[in-house]
Amino acid sequence: MSENGLSVAINLSLSDTLKNGDTIFYKVLVNHSFTVYPYLSLIEKQTGTRDTTALLTFWQSVDGIHNWQQVTNTATPTAWNITLAKATATEVDFWRSVGWFNSTYLGVRLIGGGKKTDYTYYNCYYGSIKINKL
Repeated sequence: MSENGLSVAINLSLSDTLKNGDTIFYKVLVNHSFTVYPYLSLIEKQTGTRDTTALLTFWQSVDGIHNWQQVTNTATPTAWNITLAKATATEVDFWRSVGWFNSTYLGVRLIGGGKKTDYTYYNCYYGSIKINKL
């Protein structure tokens, strides 16, 4: 991690596509000795029908393999779920959203949604995660 933080690209080659019911999981090592606040920027490239959605959740783990726990948010911590519906861009700021991330690995999970019988579309999310430190 540099003095200003860490920036990690997500799917810049546009190779990971998300169809109805598919799951994509990205892991980011955040080996930090400071308090950090991730900032996620996702752009959606969509093909096919326009009534598609995706569910975005965040996870944390100490070793990146076992015991993944869902990241919570708000002042009264609850499981953090974000529905991405027909969006072209999504910005998620853990600082503003009171995201409770305090582990070594950050997981970003996307689950494709939409019509249960429609497999003619795919979503392709790409962007970056920036880890800001205080």
